[in-house]
Amino acid sequence: MGTIELTLTRFVKFWFLRVKSKTKVGFCFWNEAILYTARRLNIELDSFFDWAKKNQTLYFSEMLYSAYEVWCKENYQKPLFNKNELLISFSLLPEKKQKKIMKVWQESESFGVKENKKKVAKK
Repeated sequence: MGTIELTLTRFVKFWFLRVKSKTKVGFCFWNEAILYTARRLNIELDSFFDWAKKNQTLYFSEMLYSAYEVWCKENYQKPLFNKNELLISFSLLPEKKQKKIMKVWQESESFGVKENKKKVAKK
């Protein structure tokens, strides 16, 4: 739960050209990603979620990169993307895959608990 793997487009510099290549990466939206983000931005954990509500765009980009770093750590890989490259590659994904990543993130925040559906009362 809270982990997703997919293929992103990576631009590799070859002399004066930039060549596209496909790279398999993943994201682990675990508590460790929150700790990485808070540590990188020098934010106390007590005020982290207040900061996140105020800075939603920055929160998204930082959490996405932190989740990528956690995945790299768990899979014993050196990160190939820096933050800007990862955001560019994420923006090149089809909308369906972007929503899939967001759904995994949302489910990890709620620990996979799904809301109860309202039942129709029978008369």
